[in-house]
Amino acid sequence: KDANGCKNSDTVLVTIEPLPLINAGPDRYICIGNSTSLSASGGDVYAWSPATGLSATNVSAPVADPAVSMDYYLQGASTFGCKGQDSVTVTVIRPDSSNNDPVVWCDGKAVTLKSNITGILYSWSTTEVTQEINVSQTGIYVLTMTNPSDYCVVQDTFNVVFSDCDMGLFVPTAFTPNGD
Repeated sequence: KDANGCKNSDTVLVTIEPLPLINAGPDRYICIGNSTSLSASGGDVYAWSPATGLSATNVSAPVADPAVSMDYYLQGASTFGCKGQDSVTVTVIRPDSSNNDPVVWCDGKAVTLKSNITGILYSWSTTEVTQEINVSQTGIYVLTMTNPSDYCVVQDTFNVVFSDCDMGLFVPTAFTPNGD
């Protein structure tokens, strides 16, 4: 009450807006030289980073054509200014040039050949369709990788050579302290 005996009251309504559930979409795979559209959702305003390989950074669906595999970070905001974030990886499929040198392995042992790329279709010259194979014979092994999202095809070649690793090491059966 004030000095005159009057009384006043007021009500304030406070609304707490939830954080937006920002989604940068699934990880993408592209062949070198190709592009893919990214797809943001959950916000009203978006900012992608880094800008490398992106057609725009302030849109929900930029086109990505990076020269190398990239992690893109997305920050999204609602009309109330509430922010959320997510990320997406764009993997650039390319042959592994390090496979050009022969892989030398000892006879009688198996060597595992493996693609360094996941999430695509594999086809080996041995007719296996897995990411990795075990081989125990000298030969050239070709891996064909197909990206189902844009149907690009990349091949990688592994040159495997098996060698006799028996060194003919002599191990004596007796030792003497003075070497005679």
